[in-house]
Amino acid sequence: MTLRGTVFTVAAAALAAVLTACGGSSARDRHPFAGTWHGAGGAGSGIGGTTLTVAEDGKVAFTSTVKCTGTAAPAGGVYRFAIDCGIAKFTGTAPPPPKGADSFVMTWSEGDSTVFRAAS
Repeated sequence: MTLRGTVFTVAAAALAAVLTACGGSSARDRHPFAGTWHGAGGAGSGIGGTTLTVAEDGKVAFTSTVKCTGTAAPAGGVYRFAIDCGIAKFTGTAPPPPKGADSFVMTWSEGDSTVFRAAS
């Protein structure tokens, strides 16, 4: 093997080690709200309730009578949900649910709250 080939092999191995150490998400990195949740007594959208879906990256899809998008991001011990429905924007906060919890309470900026239950 030439010196150039050896340097390339060592560099490739070092890069692979760095990418392996940094890459991928573990259960520990999982967004605490990741998944689909139903509000209004567990009813999904279209049947009198709301559906809130949170992706691993914190992107939010919120569906009630309209489809909305948003984000869920850490904010001083709680998560702040910023939701944009085009004609209206609103925010809410919720503490991260314990691992395996089947519900959480969102407190909206107006002061009311909604219990969201894990979709089955």
